[in-house]
Amino acid sequence: MIPSSLEKTIQIDGHIGAVLAGLVSDARSLIDYARVECQNHRFTYNEPMSILSIAETIADLVIDFGENKKNRKTEMARPYGVSLLIAGVDESGAGLYQTDP
Repeated sequence: MIPSSLEKTIQIDGHIGAVLAGLVSDARSLIDYARVECQNHRFTYNEPMSILSIAETIADLVIDFGENKKNRKTEMARPYGVSLLIAGVDESGAGLYQTDP
């Protein structure tokens, strides 16, 4: 494996990982958000979050760009410039999902 390619392979949870193409800083903010959502789900329901649910959570955050939400602290300056492949294994088997900018 090429060491420089490791910065684009990220673990979200123990059973979910992601590979990115695009802006690494945008991917890190989405991955940090996904990690928090996984932890909240695990603490609330005492089970790991499904791959589909985390992919939908990330996609919902990306698609909410530009919407004026009153509870959002800051408005985003630009859309996310990253595409993610989210993969893992859960109770329904292996899964692979893609998010686009």
